Amino acid sequence: MSHFSKIKTALKDLDLLKQSLNDLAIKWYVKDNIVKGYKDQITFANIVIPQNNNYDIGFVWNGVEYQLVADLQFWQQPW
Repeated sequence: MSHFSKIKTALKDLDLLKQSLNDLAIKWYVKDNIVKGYKDQITFANIVIPQNNNYDIGFVWNGVEYQLVADLQFWQQPW
């Protein structure tokens, strides 16, 4: 069974996070703010990084920092 995992980061500045993703040529968006996972599960994210397999990666604010959120079973990134 697959599920969303949340990974703690030290990222606290949304503008810096966006600029860093741009610098790394990683496509991201804020429209819809929905990360898609296994069996049509969804969760909210402030930033969404689409993957070719339709299982997204996101960053969500937890009140202290941005956490990376993804269904790690479907991670398809070289980084």
